[in-house]
Amino acid sequence: MRDKDRSVIAALEALGEKEGMSQSGLAKALAISQGHLSKVITGKAPLSPKLRRRILGLVDGTADDLAPPLELDVLRLLRTSETFRRLMQAAVEMHNRSEQ
Repeated sequence: MRDKDRSVIAALEALGEKEGMSQSGLAKALAISQGHLSKVITGKAPLSPKLRRRILGLVDGTADDLAPPLELDVLRLLRTSETFRRLMQAAVEMHNRSEQ
């Protein structure tokens, strides 16, 4: 694991300790599985640029700034489900038209 990756992981672990968040809670806030986060922390899986950005965004905030579970679910589905993404795009378009 590169030094840059170690410092990002250390910051995430420090946040977890400071805010009393379990690895599972941190993983949920990052919209990844606990198993994957464990592998990243132990160096068994690489820290991708995308996950690095998510971690840094989480670390820059506080536990009070974490999205509620519904928002986390919506973000996860936007990332993983093309059907859900299309549904949300249609909903946003309908909303924007109703606002005009």
